[in-house]
Amino acid sequence: MEEIWKLAADNVEKAQGIMKSQASKHRRELNFGVGGKVFLSFKNYRIQRPSRKHADQSEGPFEIIEKIGNSYKLELPDSMKIHPVFSPDKLRKAADNPLPGQVNVTPDPVKIEGEMNGRLRRCSRAASPGENFNTGQDPKRLSNWLEAWEKDDYLADEADDFLRA
Repeated sequence: MEEIWKLAADNVEKAQGIMKSQASKHRRELNFGVGGKVFLSFKNYRIQRPSRKHADQSEGPFEIIEKIGNSYKLELPDSMKIHPVFSPDKLRKAADNPLPGQVNVTPDPVKIEGEMNGRLRRCSRAASPGENFNTGQDPKRLSNWLEAWEKDDYLADEADDFLRA
């Protein structure tokens, strides 16, 4: 009976080793800490863009303020209305030393579920397949055409003058 227990324990230990090696294949070492700069992935966040395809994959760099357990607290701008604590899989270390001739440019802050980002017109929602895309505003191609016509109040005044004559 002792041999069976020993064999079972050995098999469990062997299986655990195999599972650990398989799980660790795609893991990466965390090379950032408090005071470092990281980029934040927006993969699972609703951002104000008409299409996720045209949105930035990540934003930043943001400074790490504090380590909380396995997560990190970031210093986010006020325009980002999300909780500032993130797990390490959402973070990527920002390069501190660019290549010669390169400059680290700090982009404008992204706005999540808040005010409108100034780079794009606000869309009420994205169109579903087979549905017309309606932004709730006049399309650009019609704006010049609409401006060429007379204004309503001018026409009303002219119509009154015409009818009185």
